[in-house]
Amino acid sequence: SGDWRTDAFIVGIGYRF
Repeated sequence: SGDWRTDAFIVGIGYRF
């Protein structure tokens, strides 16, 4: 958690996007 790019990618584009 931190970069919206990493978070969204890890969760499947929908966590910090």
